[in-house]
Amino acid sequence: MPMNKTLSILAFLLFYSSVVRTQPIDGDVEGIAFIKINSSEEGLLFYIDDSLAGALTGNEFEIGPGYHKLRVSSVTDSWMAVDWTWQGTIIADSIYTFNVETNQFIMLNTIPFGAKVIINGENVGTTPFMFEKSSEAVEIIMSNYMPVRLEASQWYDKEFIDITLVNEMPSEEFESIQLINGITNRRDKILTRSTFLLTGLSGIAAVYFKFEADKAFKKLPDAILLEDQIYLKDRIKKYDDFAAVSFGTFQAAFLYSIYRVIRR
Repeated sequence: MPMNKTLSILAFLLFYSSVVRTQPIDGDVEGIAFIKINSSEEGLLFYIDDSLAGALTGNEFEIGPGYHKLRVSSVTDSWMAVDWTWQGTIIADSIYTFNVETNQFIMLNTIPFGAKVIINGENVGTTPFMFEKSSEAVEIIMSNYMPVRLEASQWYDKEFIDITLVNEMPSEEFESIQLINGITNRRDKILTRSTFLLTGLSGIAAVYFKFEADKAFKKLPDAILLEDQIYLKDRIKKYDDFAAVSFGTFQAAFLYSIYRVIRR
């Protein structure tokens, strides 16, 4: 037998014995074998020759003898990555036991997105980014924003991490913005209070002028002299005009007051 072929056979036997443990079945069932897969995670699916055989947890699967491809994958809504496959010949009347390890992943997102993700001093990508829970501390860096460092203790029980980055600016610029905001807030308070005051005063004025116009209108039938009639008619018109202007001011101020309240 050529040396290369002998080495290939020995290598195959060594790999097969390190991955699969078989033991004979008592002989109750002939022509089939059993597959047992041990995993620390739940929610895994088991495939035989790319056909779904069932959920992995606590199950034992029957399989016919011959060459087969075995695969384990995670459920689609779980952040678990499983890269486990096995191909080989299944011998009848045997039990095959496999141990499958899974890696837990976390989705990291930042606002704004596109921040650099640094793990162990190496730039591994930009957000949104998915990394293993077994990773060391994660640093997030973005130009013009404060850097963020996440320790492993901050994500051990999470599947998603959302971080809003804080804008980094010089202290002088920050103080200027604070001053402008303070002036704006004071101006808004004065304007809001003035609007409320105008609403109240214009409403009172509209009621007063309308009352005076109605009072003059009631006196008009009793006026005998022409001068008194002209005086009362002028008074009615003047106070009706004042009432109309006051009521219009009241409406505008009232609507603007509602706008100010909603805007706050």
